Amino acid sequence: DRRSELVVCQKKSNGQVMGCAGIEVSKISTPNGKSVQLAAPLMSNLAVGKKFRRRGLAEDLVRAAEDVAYKQWGYDECYLYVEKQNAPAVRL
Repeated sequence: DRRSELVVCQKKSNGQVMGCAGIEVSKISTPNGKSVQLAAPLMSNLAVGKKFRRRGLAEDLVRAAEDVAYKQWGYDECYLYVEKQNAPAVRL
């Protein structure tokens, strides 16, 4: 399964990109680096422009990416790749 999608959040008034998130079907790795044999949707590269932060856009992007995984692709789980030191992303 090689599905992938880029979810983009834009301002309605002028189309300016405020943030985005990538999602793809990938083999999931555990924190110790071991690969799990089950392929599943993995979100990565979640980004929100500095002047658009603290407005809930990251949560909206995560929900939109989950909708792709659940409603369009038929999965019942979705993972988000984050680095341990990125506390705001860990809270998502």
